Amino acid sequence: MGQVRAIVVSLIPTILIALAAVPVIAIVQDLPLSFTLLIGALAIASPFVRVFRASFAGPLRTGVTVASLLAMLPFQMLGLRMAFWALVGGSVVARVIERLDASEGLHLRLSTGHNAG
Repeated sequence: MGQVRAIVVSLIPTILIALAAVPVIAIVQDLPLSFTLLIGALAIASPFVRVFRASFAGPLRTGVTVASLLAMLPFQMLGLRMAFWALVGGSVVARVIERLDASEGLHLRLSTGHNAG
């Protein structure tokens, strides 16, 4: 009986949202495409900047830099796009630098531009 009640409780708001989406979709379709794209871009800009900053501020920023540079290349290798190779290359570089730091105490990290003194 509890499962049936849970299904009904979750089904009612879902149906209401689906019914409310119909007029919203009609309104959005009447708006100019450039306006709709602008709203979408503004909605995604803040989280993207936050993730980008957090990635480059972390301890493995050299791997992130290599991955970003590889992802920008317009090539393919073995039929796979560079987005895949960016993940592989960034992971390998991060792992190698992590091992070098642990074993030899090398500091091959990118400079943050701040003076340490």
